[in-house]
Amino acid sequence: NDYRGGGIFSGRLTVLLVIAGSICLELLKEENITIHTEVSSIGGMSKGYEKLIDEAVSGNDSLGGIVKITVNNLPVGLGEPYFDKVDALLARGLFSVPGVKGVSFGLGFEITKLKGSEANDEFYYDGGYVKTKTNHSGGVNGGLTNGMPLVINVAIRPTPSIGKEQNTISLKESKNVKLGIKGRHDTTHVFRTQIVLKAVVALVIYDFMIKKLN
Repeated sequence: NDYRGGGIFSGRLTVLLVIAGSICLELLKEENITIHTEVSSIGGMSKGYEKLIDEAVSGNDSLGGIVKITVNNLPVGLGEPYFDKVDALLARGLFSVPGVKGVSFGLGFEITKLKGSEANDEFYYDGGYVKTKTNHSGGVNGGLTNGMPLVINVAIRPTPSIGKEQNTISLKESKNVKLGIKGRHDTTHVFRTQIVLKAVVALVIYDFMIKKLN
């Protein structure tokens, strides 16, 4: 466990997830299933965050953000109603990625601000297919996919390794010390992490597809 590179907590270890996930992405395309990611906010701002990033660079600091993931053309019924809910297993996989501090589906915590009549996604027929007029639940009902786009929002913490001096401890000397980490560090690793998140989602979804086909 080489602490200088993050050891077992290093983002470098996610390279195998990306390799495996890339294969799954291609296999999912054969089923017309696509996964799209976008950085929806950095430092709490959805637009104009470039200035925030510049300020963080100047201050030897870092920023976190949110990545939105959308999975399209999923069949209805992926998942199980209890332990193997599709959202539960996706959350488990996404939380395995270093830096992830929150995972929500659809409106997430914002849905608590709505009444039941407002939060419910109304079903309707469209050319013989069942759809919903809204997608507040993010394509999941009771742990099962409902055929609508699967929408996931992932919160990523600011990079903890920063050049700005902070208070910490020295285990070697058993005392309080100041530490400013030297070297190159990401001001925000959100843009890189979205690639890993996409791979993880592909892995989990493909696993569900195998179970469905079998």
